Amino acid sequence: MRSPVTLARLSADDPDGPHALLTAHGAETVNGPNVVPTGHNAAVRHSGGIVVE
Repeated sequence: MRSPVTLARLSADDPDGPHALLTAHGAETVNGPNVVPTGHNAAVRHSGGIVVE
């Protein structure tokens, strides 16, 4: 499998909410959720292949 390319970036005050919403609709967690110097991040892949960070 090749490395994921981020095609969309989502910013939110609550990092758990968007991650839960995306995975509830079939997205696969690629990386994270992680604690990073700027807060939190995660990358998820939609079933169509788009990666959202």
